[in-house]
Amino acid sequence: MVALLTIFVPIYIFPTAPSTWAPLFSSLAAHPTTNFNIVVNPNSGPGDTILPDASYLNATATLLTYPNAHILGYVPSNFARDSPSQTKALHYIQTYAGWSHSVNAPLNPSAVKVHGIFFDEAPADFTEPDFSFMSNLASAARSHFGYPTRNKSPVVMFNPGRPDTDARFFGLADNVVMWEDSGAAYSDAKIESVPKDIRENATVCMHSFSGDAEKQAGLVGKWNLEGFDSAFVTTGEYNKFSDLWSELVESVALFQSMLISMYCGLWASKTIVIWCS
Repeated sequence: MVALLTIFVPIYIFPTAPSTWAPLFSSLAAHPTTNFNIVVNPNSGPGDTILPDASYLNATATLLTYPNAHILGYVPSNFARDSPSQTKALHYIQTYAGWSHSVNAPLNPSAVKVHGIFFDEAPADFTEPDFSFMSNLASAARSHFGYPTRNKSPVVMFNPGRPDTDARFFGLADNVVMWEDSGAAYSDAKIESVPKDIRENATVCMHSFSGDAEKQAGLVGKWNLEGFDSAFVTTGEYNKFSDLWSELVESVALFQSMLISMYCGLWASKTIVIWCS
């Protein structure tokens, strides 16, 4: 059975005004049965202060009013290069965890939080030191945020961004970005090279897409049918909303409706056959 696609959203856009994230809020409200995995990133991580400024906290709190919004805090892994990188990442995890109980929070503390951690710049090739590095980070994240409990939404997500990423990293992460690149670099062969048995916990992420809404819908539909868990497409980089943002959400929601109708029809047919027998 093909699972319903989740929309992955690396929202590296600082909410300078209440309306900055309005396209995302509108999509969350308009499509309550579509799940969104949203990566917040105040300053290449949580920033150097206990909390980001009030505008960021308010925007994050608004996200949390939507039950289909699952929020991950951005943490760079620096490709597991050295001990200072690990120390920095561990500090960032602790900072995100502190959002929910900081006495300095200007909002209700329970309304300002993340649900897990998105580890960018994750290694793709297996070595014992790299695996140990990422294992330590994943364990630290789980000590604060636990394990997936809602719609399989990830608590620990890695982004090596390569389809040849060693499958052993799936033993540490709930979801792994298995391809991240520009639209010009895309080929079906790269996506199809991802082993089928790990796609249900894998994400595809495309930036600098130059096609139209129809081509975009075809891509996300293909990735869904290929068994991937989540996907994202943007016409630019991650610091602004895509010119085809609303079309992306609409196409995913439409595809979900088609799949649900198909499954309900199949289930109804099987029920009738069993009853008639």
